[in-house]
Amino acid sequence: MSKDQYVYLGKYFHIGQKELPLDLKFGVTDNLDAREFSLSRTKSPIKYMLLRAWKLPSNVKREQVEKLISTVFSEKKYEGCEWYDISDENDSIEFQKKIKDIFDNLSTMVVDANFQFEEVNLKSKSNDDESKIESEIRIENKKQVNSKLKISIDDKVFDNNQVKNTFIETIKYVIDKLGDDFVNYESLTFIKETNDFAEFKQNQLTKYGKYFIDSHSGTKHKKYQIEKLFRLFNLNGKVELIEK
Repeated sequence: MSKDQYVYLGKYFHIGQKELPLDLKFGVTDNLDAREFSLSRTKSPIKYMLLRAWKLPSNVKREQVEKLISTVFSEKKYEGCEWYDISDENDSIEFQKKIKDIFDNLSTMVVDANFQFEEVNLKSKSNDDESKIESEIRIENKKQVNSKLKISIDDKVFDNNQVKNTFIETIKYVIDKLGDDFVNYESLTFIKETNDFAEFKQNQLTKYGKYFIDSHSGTKHKKYQIEKLFRLFNLNGKVELIEK
């Protein structure tokens, strides 16, 4: 008897709940528990966690499903690996939803009760602190609640539906507003001069003048970063987190 086959989505997280990039890995396995463990077994506060997983129909090759997702989301895929570029929580939710929609649609394309992409119910298996954190992150990532930032400065309001765009446009405005008075403080780790990043990293960032803007953080952390920017330059601005 052949083993059950699965595809999964997962991310890295910090057991101290510090911010990490939100990028997601789409992979294949015949053992979800073993795969999650193998990606988390280093002696590090950074662990790997499965967010979503689907059991494949027995007559479907898991590698072909992986190839399908790679083709559909080619613009987001990092070259040479199975990781996908995720800009913020809304982007993560939308990415997961699209994959779910793909599997739901595939399940209805074939008139066969056995041809079902069945989502696995991922539950924490223990009550320790780390598992509680994992459970909270899984719940948060499954919420179909979008949020956005509304940023006010001078007579300008930035509130694009894409949090990444609101964040980037605000930083561009501050750089233009301050001109030569803009100093890239060491604590502004999300804004770097163009020679501060290796070439492989530069194509993942937004270039503006002589700076690169790194928007790979969660919505709440973006709020914190803009508030820090305002404090450092004594700017009269306001940042709101709005649920839609």
